Amino acid sequence: MLETYKINYAIVVDKAIKFPVDFISRRGEAMWNFPFRMGAKVGRQLYQWRERAGQRRQLKQLDSGRLNDIGLSRSQVVDEVSKPFWAE
Repeated sequence: MLETYKINYAIVVDKAIKFPVDFISRRGEAMWNFPFRMGAKVGRQLYQWRERAGQRRQLKQLDSGRLNDIGLSRSQVVDEVSKPFWAE
């Protein structure tokens, strides 16, 4: 006898998974890769935050002569460095 039960949008019949029509997104992609896409987005965001924090640390260490070379004043640097790492 076949046992059928529902697990998170997938119907399992005798260990064979069959997805209902609404399990496919509007763009026609399977939703099984959703966790991987979200993991990639989280990874990119963490990388961006780390890079931003490092750039602000380096900016804070520049002397006035180098700041003049790149067209920044000390007050602009203080404003930028005081931002949290997640703020652009």
